[in-house]
Amino acid sequence: MCKKNTSSALTVPEAKELILSKARAELNYHETGDNLTKYASAYDYDTRLYGFDMNGLPWCDYFVDWLFMDAFGFDTGSLMLYQYRGCSGASCAASASYFRANGAFITVPEVGDQIFFYVNGDINHTGIVEDVSGGYVTVIEGNSSDAVQRNVYRITDPSIAGYGRPDWTLAGTPVSVPLETDGEFGPLTKARLNEILTIAGLPADGICRIDAWNYLFDNFPYMELRSGSEGDAVLLLQLLLNFYREV
Repeated sequence: MCKKNTSSALTVPEAKELILSKARAELNYHETGDNLTKYASAYDYDTRLYGFDMNGLPWCDYFVDWLFMDAFGFDTGSLMLYQYRGCSGASCAASASYFRANGAFITVPEVGDQIFFYVNGDINHTGIVEDVSGGYVTVIEGNSSDAVQRNVYRITDPSIAGYGRPDWTLAGTPVSVPLETDGEFGPLTKARLNEILTIAGLPADGICRIDAWNYLFDNFPYMELRSGSEGDAVLLLQLLLNFYREV
């Protein structure tokens, strides 16, 4: 039977401070060549997430991805930014689109948000909001003059395209642990479903439609169950039997 996850999740303020402290520790880091950084290929995060090595490519957006994956682990960190294996989130515009698709792209900033900037009319730069006060937003940015730098902008600056709000509810909770079978469709269920939808080649929109059900049952490993059997497969059988009894 699936067991309740007992790992201690961080509070939202704790999770935000973890990201910001990590970002502050990187201030003044300078790329070692033309877009060559220590962040690309760190633990193979970039190749696992996008399918390619980010070294040699503009790295402001990947710096933000790295912060979350390094702080919370690959699975949890990437999903907090609504990304997943094989996504195209290596660009600022793609990352912004993932926030939009999940209703998490907003116009009023909070500490810990991912800020997006227009460059020549397109969303083409990003960073992490460190502070919001007095009509200004303080941002820590990767690839700012080829380095990690702190910059300050007026909140009304027309170059600001908007802000992506990470899913802080996942912070500190390993996504790979068994889901609690509580009958509630929460953020971890959505995250796990999106992983399966991506593998199945279906839209990762957090909705379990007929194609997703078919994929799950077509790929469920066959197990012969009988009196005395136990485990998750028996739990699934019991749930299905109860469901068919009610229809």
